[in-house]
Amino acid sequence: MVTSHDQQRSPRRGPIRSYAVLALPIRVERFSELHRRGRAEQSDGSSRRHSLRRFAHVGSVCPVTDASDLMRMFLVYPDQPFPPVELADPSGLVALGGDLSPERLLAAYSAGIFPWYNPDEMIHWYCPDPRSILVPTDLRVSKSYRRSVTNADYGVTMDRAFAEVMSNCAEPRDKETGTWIGADMQEAYLRLHQLGHAHSVEVWRDGDLVGGLYGVARGRSFAGESMFSRARDTSKIALYWLCAQLAAWDFALIDCQITTRHLSSLGAIDLPRATYLRLHTQAAARPALPGPWHIEIPVPNSPNHLPA
Repeated sequence: MVTSHDQQRSPRRGPIRSYAVLALPIRVERFSELHRRGRAEQSDGSSRRHSLRRFAHVGSVCPVTDASDLMRMFLVYPDQPFPPVELADPSGLVALGGDLSPERLLAAYSAGIFPWYNPDEMIHWYCPDPRSILVPTDLRVSKSYRRSVTNADYGVTMDRAFAEVMSNCAEPRDKETGTWIGADMQEAYLRLHQLGHAHSVEVWRDGDLVGGLYGVARGRSFAGESMFSRARDTSKIALYWLCAQLAAWDFALIDCQITTRHLSSLGAIDLPRATYLRLHTQAAARPALPGPWHIEIPVPNSPNHLPA
């Protein structure tokens, strides 16, 4: 999960620092050719490493010594499973390619994997180590934060304006010139929302949307994706009520994905990937709460603030 300013997952810059950096200039369709040639050359007594290097166009960080390992990272077929997350590179990159179909996205989030890439890139799938999480009951609320919440000069809802929340999250922040939330992502997550799996929290003031967040639920585990503010502390207000409602629904964790100082100040902690995956798998296996979600705890909902 990310916040409204410098805590957003930034647009990716530069080459991928991964085992797959060798292969980025190669069209996905050519990996089957690479794989076949590697096997053929190996049968002739040649190494697959030699075969792979002939196709490399950019410098590598970590040399790939087995074409089948590289092949496993590329999602060529719709029903192709993700590689084991233990094979992720040091940045947490698990796989490349595939699509943003509901089936693929739900499989990813069930496995603790999420997409993160620039709009002009192929899809990158990550499962970083360590992993940042926030237990809903452990949200750290400072005095000033609590004042913002208790002033109640706002209204709060869930799943009332998902597309608008995501559109606001997609706008560049401050000095950023781009965004990782492209049109394809917005369309894909809106579809997940329509299917009852992606959810939003909205903060309203005088009928205007001034803050919010969105994410994906699997069982009783919630993956926070992005937040935005149009007024002071309104993304934090959205997070406060999300935590309160998820705690009431007995959600075990909010996946914050990547650690930041701001999230740490709010109570997020880093866990080893294996520990996170154990907690997430247990929580995701519990009965789901399909959308649309509605807040079931007392919240500020003045009709003066909510949209007509």
